[in-house]
Amino acid sequence: MTKSSSRKSSIPKGNKLPNNVGVIPFYTKEAFPNLEKNSSDEEDGEVKKADTTSIPVKIDRAGGESKTNLTKFEVPRIRHFDNNVENVLKGFNLIDTKVMNHLVGISREEMIHRRMNYIEMICFDNAQQEYEEAIKYAKKETLAYYSTELIAAQNVDNRDCSMFELTDAEQAELVSNNTAFLAWINKAADLIDPNEIAYMGYVSGAKTRLMKWKIFDSHFRNHLNVIIFGKKYHKAREEQKEYMQYGMTKPFGAKVAQCFRRVDMLANLMNYFPPTCNRDEMPEIEAWEMAMYGNEVSDMMNRKMKFNLLPTKFQNTLEEDTEEDWRVMVYPKFVALVQQCEAKDERERVEMAKNREKLKASALKRKDDGGEGLDRSSKSKNQSHKRFKREHSKSGKGEASFCALCKNAGAPKWLYKNHNTADCNKADEYKRKLSGGAASQYNAKRDYKKELRKAEQMLKKFKKETRELKSMMKKKRKKSADDMSIDSASSVDTDTSY
Repeated sequence: MTKSSSRKSSIPKGNKLPNNVGVIPFYTKEAFPNLEKNSSDEEDGEVKKADTTSIPVKIDRAGGESKTNLTKFEVPRIRHFDNNVENVLKGFNLIDTKVMNHLVGISREEMIHRRMNYIEMICFDNAQQEYEEAIKYAKKETLAYYSTELIAAQNVDNRDCSMFELTDAEQAELVSNNTAFLAWINKAADLIDPNEIAYMGYVSGAKTRLMKWKIFDSHFRNHLNVIIFGKKYHKAREEQKEYMQYGMTKPFGAKVAQCFRRVDMLANLMNYFPPTCNRDEMPEIEAWEMAMYGNEVSDMMNRKMKFNLLPTKFQNTLEEDTEEDWRVMVYPKFVALVQQCEAKDERERVEMAKNREKLKASALKRKDDGGEGLDRSSKSKNQSHKRFKREHSKSGKGEASFCALCKNAGAPKWLYKNHNTADCNKADEYKRKLSGGAASQYNAKRDYKKELRKAEQMLKKFKKETRELKSMMKKKRKKSADDMSIDSASSVDTDTSY
């Protein structure tokens, strides 16, 4: 299938990522532990357990907070926010899905407050300090926003709002004192002055208090996101979505079901990426509302992401060999078809492996049997191996073969190493020649060497005569060809007919 996109060229395939620390990769050792043979997180066959924090959760949402109605949920702790996108967002997601959803009958403001407290519970080391900095930043920005809105409100109809404004000293006190800040931001709705509500442009005291909390929450998130996603926080959401559409690839050996679960998990974390905004700006409250409670990855986009990460062979099958379009078929059928492709591919790979083993075994057998079907180089190596085998062959007792008669008669090494003295074909002749003293042995060696030189001379003479014969035959063939060409040329010259 051809993927057409003008932007995907900047998204590399496989495990490589764009130059942005804010993108969560598809492949990690933690996500695919079965593909890591020598994982550094394994010791003595056991995987290290993550450091967690126990958060009490109600069993029955509508029940009380007695011990019988409470259980504990383990959430992995966060050591640092920078360059740790996946672990941080997983922690946020677990708090929202496993802890916050058990809270019932509390206000939206209390939900925001408790969520911040739960985040603080899972922070330690550098993350604890970064959390406190984010809280201080959010306080300052919330108080600055409140003062700005009051000034804007009093300028509308020239009314005096100075009674509601906060001095610099009061703002500094609220920033440093958590109790005072909570008292200010949680001011009861019925105690908020109607004039303040009117000047701020809100409908009621409850709406005014809720808006303060929303402002506080948005600034808290914005400050953390600059640390989590780095300088490109403003487009981290778009880059993550683009990577998931065009940059993911199914790792070899990973099961389809495992890859699809990974896609679903990354799609869930997309809602925790900061809303897209202009560079050097921060997302507004409305953008955060849409980002947190919207559906960033639709069902159709989710299926396309899963299709694009499949091998080309699987994609071609889904595109060409199915009666129903994979885009519109029900999801269980789509998964079943992909798993059928996976099973077929595994069977073919097993069959190919068996065939390769058969070919290897056949090649080894040919080498041992004499080298049939081998090229010249392989045959030469095979002959050398056989000669070495003969020279170093051993008897049934485990002793190397050796003929003393051939050795004393001056035979070469390969000859007196390929048999024993008892099996020598020239035993009687050599015994007779070597039966005397040193002179007899010397004469035997001299005679053997003389015969060997004579044989070598005869071989050289034979090779020389063979070369001369080949040369004569070559000259004769060339002369015959020249005579034929002269005869054909003469016939053409004498032909004068028209």
